[in-house]
Amino acid sequence: MNFDSVLILTVATLALAGFVQSVTGFGFGLVAMALLPLLLPFKEAYSVIIIPNLVVCAVNFVANRRHFRWRQGLGLLIGSCLAVPVGFYTMLNMKTGWLMLGLGILICVFAASELLMSKTRPLKLPEKAGWPMGLASGALSGAFNMGGPPAVAYVYSQSWAKEHIVALLQIVFGASSIVRLGLMQGAGMITGRLLWISLLAILPLLAAIYAGNRVLRWIQREHLRFVVFLFLLAIGLKYIFRL
Repeated sequence: MNFDSVLILTVATLALAGFVQSVTGFGFGLVAMALLPLLLPFKEAYSVIIIPNLVVCAVNFVANRRHFRWRQGLGLLIGSCLAVPVGFYTMLNMKTGWLMLGLGILICVFAASELLMSKTRPLKLPEKAGWPMGLASGALSGAFNMGGPPAVAYVYSQSWAKEHIVALLQIVFGASSIVRLGLMQGAGMITGRLLWISLLAILPLLAAIYAGNRVLRWIQREHLRFVVFLFLLAIGLKYIFRL
C-alpha cells in the first residue's frame, strides 16, 4: 500500500473514531487502536494517535470545564500519570507478536464487556479506589493507548455530576497523553511522517465530532454501540488468531 493510500485511510480512521466517541461518549482510543494496526505497524499506530487524542480531550474538556472540580478524582489523575511510563517501557521492550496478541485480548475484553454488561448496574467502587484504578488506566494507556475502561468504570461508580465526570476523563486522558508524548519524543518515536499524518487528521477529526453531535438525534445510540463493539470484537479476534 502506497503512502497516499495509508494517509487517506489513517485520517479516515481517526475521523471515524472521533465520530464514534461523539455519538457514544466513549471509545476514541479503542476504535483507533483497533483499526490503525491494520494499516500501520503497531508502534506507528501507537504514535500517530497521540496528537488527535489530545485534540479530542481538549474539545470535550472545553465544553464541560465549568463543572470540573480538581479534588474529585485527583487520585485517578495522579495514579494514571505515574503508571504511564511502566506501560510505555513494557511496550517498547515487547515483541510485535506479543503486542498484537495483547491488543487483541484487550479489545475483546473491552468489547465483550460493553456488549454483555452495558445494561447492568455498574460496580460501585469507593472513592479511595481512584489511585489503583488510575494506575491500571495509566499502565494500559502507556502500553496500548487504551486506558479508558478502568478510568470510566471508576468515575461512573461515583455520585459526581455527569459534566464533572466528562471533564475529569478528558483531564486524565489528556494528561496521560502528554506524559506519553514526552516519553515517545525521548524514544525517537515521533517522526516527521507520523507528525504530518497526525496534523492532517485534525480538521477531519473535528468535522467528524461535529457531525456526530449533529446526527445524534437521528441515531439510536444503543444500536450503534452494539454494532461498533460487535465489530471491535471481530477485530480483536482477528489479532488473536491472525495468520
